Amino acid sequence: MTDKAPPKPKEGAPCNGCGFCCAAEVCPIGVRVFGTDVAPCPGMTFRDGRFLCGVVLVENIIGGTEIANALGVGRGCDSEDFDLEDIGTSDLPDQASP
Repeated sequence: MTDKAPPKPKEGAPCNGCGFCCAAEVCPIGVRVFGTDVAPCPGMTFRDGRFLCGVVLVENIIGGTEIANALGVGRGCDSEDFDLEDIGTSDLPDQASP
């Protein structure tokens, strides 16, 4: 991913927008919205030094919270702790477009 993004926090720690979860897999909501389960998620948006979910950003504009709640926004990092050197990240985006 981009060297501008923060490093992945420990599982359970507060989310810092590293983008690892969305780069590793497309969530069920992303599959429905974008029609693909091929990671990285097309909805990854890089803004202000962190990755955000593009679907949640749109939801925020229209005043909803259901998708953010379903994704666990605000509940901390849910990605397992891996040695990132061992999982191959060469095909991950440098930045996701909005």
